Amino acid sequence: MKTKFPLILFLTFLLISTFFYSCEKDTDTPPNKTSEEILTANSWKIEKIRTLRNSTYYYYQRGSSNTELDNEYITFKTDHTGTYVAPDGAQSSITSWNFVDAEKTQLQYTIAFSTPLIVNWENLQFATTSIKYGEYHTLNGANMSIATRIPK
Repeated sequence: MKTKFPLILFLTFLLISTFFYSCEKDTDTPPNKTSEEILTANSWKIEKIRTLRNSTYYYYQRGSSNTELDNEYITFKTDHTGTYVAPDGAQSSITSWNFVDAEKTQLQYTIAFSTPLIVNWENLQFATTSIKYGEYHTLNGANMSIATRIPK
């Protein structure tokens, strides 16, 4: 039973986050550009993120007293590469990125860390001034997030 607790906690977090995330009112007008055009038009910084990292909850909101992610951003290029800039300013290449489904609601990219990190974005919602998504990866354990990014 002890090994099932983190899974149950994770699934509960995902269900609750999805409910609140889907209930947020989207004030952006629908985009006139394709998903790929929006994604590659800007570098994207985090506006808000809620994360469950190894059974620990984390929250960041740009402009709050928590400035940990103020310098973090990501850039996707039209050649399906890009750049990830960590909170400390360290830059890493994105060696590849691709939409996983025809509807372009799922994206996977690889960051060239010493051990490459594969990051998955799901339930992508593109607007002209924001990208909203759920994220999961396994850097330093299991990480699940709900995030909104805005142009840098």
